[in-house]
Amino acid sequence: MENISIMATEIELKAHIQDSEALKALLFRKAEYISAFEKDDSYWVRAPGASASDPRTARLRVRGEKRVFPDGSEVSRIVATYKNKEVTGGIEVNDELEFEVQPGPAFEAFLERVGFTRDICKRKRGWDFFRDGITAELVAVSLFQNSVSADFQSDGTGSTKKRLQDVFSVKSKVAVPKTEVLEQPPIESLGWFVELEILTNDIHAANRGKAVEEAREKLLSFLAELGISGEAIESRYYTEMLKEAFSKLQFLKKQP
Repeated sequence: MENISIMATEIELKAHIQDSEALKALLFRKAEYISAFEKDDSYWVRAPGASASDPRTARLRVRGEKRVFPDGSEVSRIVATYKNKEVTGGIEVNDELEFEVQPGPAFEAFLERVGFTRDICKRKRGWDFFRDGITAELVAVSLFQNSVSADFQSDGTGSTKKRLQDVFSVKSKVAVPKTEVLEQPPIESLGWFVELEILTNDIHAANRGKAVEEAREKLLSFLAELGISGEAIESRYYTEMLKEAFSKLQFLKKQP
């Protein structure tokens, strides 16, 4: 597969979800269903004692991604992403550069050779939808403590599709989840979220503020349409939340 580099601005929010089944049913009614997915992310940092949740840190995300589409077809790939991140009022505005890497293990070995270290890993499983320029993802987020690359190589065997079919029971035009498989263990899981995102490559410095504000209003309007209060918006990065969860897990493991 040809490597593709993409430079874009991502404007997004994420919010905590109390009833994932009800929201999933609502999204199927209000938006176009795209796919079932699994994303395993490794965050790499290049600074002594650095953390992926620190915006001053030079960091790179390596994502192994598997998708199954409504017709049963599947895609597996590894993507490296660099983001210049900012958060205002719970809305993230990220200038990002991403490109596919293959083979993944060789790329991770390269990162180690040039001074990067793996900081923390996360796993996201769920479904994505699209409506009027907004991508909506309903996701369960949890810690993941292995390298993502080796497991996401395209080997042509169909193993990618089989693994996701085991989780999502792909049927004709929709992928119906087996929610018991998606249940994550306590503490290691951050729970369920909805992520709403607008991706554009047309934002210029002169109109950046206006464009971001228009996107913000559009995201908040759709969030309200889904019956979710603005109070549910989470402004912290997943990496920050996962570090807190990991610290708590390590503390409990030390208890008699």
